[in-house]
Amino acid sequence: MSMKTGVIWGNPSEKGFERIGEDNTTLPCNNDELIECYQGTLKAAGIADEKTVPQEIAELMKDMLRDAPYIKGAWMNKFQGKNYLQYASPETQFNVYCDGVYISDNPLGPFVLAENNPYSFKPGVFFPGAGHCSTMKDQYGNLWHASTLRISVNHQFERRLGIWPAGIDCDGELFCNQRYEDWPIKIEQKKMDPWAEPEWYLLNYKKAMFASSFTKEHESENAIDENVRTWW
Repeated sequence: MSMKTGVIWGNPSEKGFERIGEDNTTLPCNNDELIECYQGTLKAAGIADEKTVPQEIAELMKDMLRDAPYIKGAWMNKFQGKNYLQYASPETQFNVYCDGVYISDNPLGPFVLAENNPYSFKPGVFFPGAGHCSTMKDQYGNLWHASTLRISVNHQFERRLGIWPAGIDCDGELFCNQRYEDWPIKIEQKKMDPWAEPEWYLLNYKKAMFASSFTKEHESENAIDENVRTWW
């Protein structure tokens, strides 16, 4: 019989990048706040006696109400004899959805939080969010990091995929180059420099825009405002 082994846990009180909310602004509820919120939720649902709620349902409800991050999307790579355990937090619908990484000599730990955290992080620009990860190597030895990007307009989990150059630096830290994250880059059929400057630049940002027609709150300038959540 296979056994589950826990190796990492969320800790938003100490790791700010794991806190939920826009710009990581929300700390988890303390016990008193959680009890008050839980009882208020039951009251709103017309449940007078909380003892009638099955324990597993009660625990699930409290987990959803405590404002704690979701630690998910685990992915592990082995580079230079080290195991890099990557994970996503805090939640898909926030601009700070990101990927963190732990390092260990053993795939089952103990794991140590890497110095470079979160290593995949894009809280702003056209496509915010960069969590729920995988890191892969192509046939030329280039590392690439793929994560999901937040839209969350039609649905809170609405998102797309992004991919960026990655690598291991001289200190053994896993990195992902997102300096020009929304600009087009050229992918060559050879070993590439993950820190190379882009050859193309955005020339239309904030330029004057005109259209023969538009819908209120979807004016023509929205087409080039570098915000995926608005449109013309």
